Amino acid sequence: MVLTRELQRWGSAGLMVLASGGAAYASAACDAVNAGGFDNETSSIGTKTQPQTGFEPGETLNFVVTKAGLSSVWRLLNSSADVLVSSGFSTGTSTHTYIVASDLDSALRSQIRSTGDFIGVTATCVPVVLDAVGSTIEDVQAAGSARMARTSAQITSSVIGRVIGQSFANLESTGSLGPSGVTLSYVPTRTALGSDPFADLTPEAREADWSVWADLQGSGTYSLQGAEDATQGGQANFSTGVTYKLSPDMLVGAFVGAERGVYSVNDDALRSTGATLGGYGAWRILPELRWDVLAAYTGLFYDIATETATGEFSGNRAIVATALTGSIPVGTIELEPSVSLLVVREWQPGWEDSEGEAHDGREVSAETVALGGRLVSPEALNGMGVTVYAGAYGIWDHARDGRADGASTAAWSARLTSGVSMSLGEGGQIALDGQYDGLGSDTHTWSARAALSQAF
Repeated sequence: MVLTRELQRWGSAGLMVLASGGAAYASAACDAVNAGGFDNETSSIGTKTQPQTGFEPGETLNFVVTKAGLSSVWRLLNSSADVLVSSGFSTGTSTHTYIVASDLDSALRSQIRSTGDFIGVTATCVPVVLDAVGSTIEDVQAAGSARMARTSAQITSSVIGRVIGQSFANLESTGSLGPSGVTLSYVPTRTALGSDPFADLTPEAREADWSVWADLQGSGTYSLQGAEDATQGGQANFSTGVTYKLSPDMLVGAFVGAERGVYSVNDDALRSTGATLGGYGAWRILPELRWDVLAAYTGLFYDIATETATGEFSGNRAIVATALTGSIPVGTIELEPSVSLLVVREWQPGWEDSEGEAHDGREVSAETVALGGRLVSPEALNGMGVTVYAGAYGIWDHARDGRADGASTAAWSARLTSGVSMSLGEGGQIALDGQYDGLGSDTHTWSARAALSQAF
């Protein structure tokens, strides 16, 4: 009898979990039922009731009822004393199933009533089986943190590239404000040496050795319908730094930054906060060819919440990037081809969630190669104070999100960029530009900037 009861209890639960291909989550009440919490029997006149509290919606209760008399009965009741399932008035062995429908069924009672004949009941509980597409807390950690790492690396690389371009162009101090970002740049003007400090300065004399800058950027991510590990959300990245020109064609710089990300993966939440320290350098090898390098480290703190558990864990991220950018006149249009490599590594130590489950440490990594270029408007438009550009890039991306199976992905996608700026006179400028990543993949990322700037 005891052996049969145990086979009924663990056999049915195990078969359902294995057949689903997902992960099982059992409430305390479900565990209690599988430990015999609803099992009962009697041959004495009277009623015996066994309550259990804390069931989760979706848990399945299976009962085997054995009766020797017609008038004896077994019932499953909720907290309002409503009869959910009953054995009816019959003899022999019968089976009954009840699926917990909502939180209103979190408290249930198994009750047997005997008129002097034998009646017995054994019960098993099958836990909630999570969907195999990625509702576990480790799936949220893997997909969410990998997306944040790649987005932050792309934003950092883009911002530093823009700062280097502005430094070589000898732009004046500017400030800009837009709905997705704020940019400030201060470039001190070098004074002339000699008897007349107010003498006209040549462009070379006006070129400053150093400049200070700050940048705040926002971005958003969404997955196409039906995508595995559907990811949505966005983040803000702030950075500020100083650039020093070693010569007219060579510079170095250092920066610090902060980031905040809020994402959902299959409707479960992952939030991150991070601080960054980095450095960069560039060499204008030829007037038409520039080489950039970048390295940065970010310390991170994550907060994760799913339907089954919550938790906190840390991370350490390293970014290394390099790029070659050219400038080739094609008639009246300027072609700016480029090739870049971006490498991201993030290490996350082991941690324990709110349910006491331990999660191993993992490494998130990605290598991205971008090859393409952009076309800049002809000189005729530039002479009118208008600059227009459009760019297209092929992206090869190899990534590993650190799941236990060690699987990695390699895929091609496309990136489109475009923008327009117009001079307003007296050092003022209005600019609109944007970038769209992920064409050809399941997950797309966008960024946009509408800015009004004024030299000072």
